[in-house]
Amino acid sequence: MARYEEQLLATKPVVQSYGKSGDMRSLRIDIGSVTLWYSYTTVIAFKVAGQPVVVHENDWTRTTGKHLNLIDKDKKIRVGEREFNARWHAEVWPVLLAAKVAAITFVESDAYKAGRRRIDSGLLQKE
Repeated sequence: MARYEEQLLATKPVVQSYGKSGDMRSLRIDIGSVTLWYSYTTVIAFKVAGQPVVVHENDWTRTTGKHLNLIDKDKKIRVGEREFNARWHAEVWPVLLAAKVAAITFVESDAYKAGRRRIDSGLLQKE
């Protein structure tokens, strides 16, 4: 097995629900040193090893607010969209690109609309 393939397998994403219901509405995805929290199909928080968790302020629904509270109840640490995106590009994106890990994206389909999600993996590429 090539060294690159070994690295890719070592950073294989671990997907689990962090919500009480154990469903796909609240996902935590660990990819190497990066942790992503999703509410439905939106990243609402992230953490890179050695850095504090970055939690988006609630710009969505009451359900997403509940998901945010499961991550961290301290609303004072939440950041707006501009800061969240800036920190994403400064902290998360470089780590994922450097590790060449598989990206997880949700694909909207008829199954999604019926309350199920299909997870596709693809390789992150520099543009």
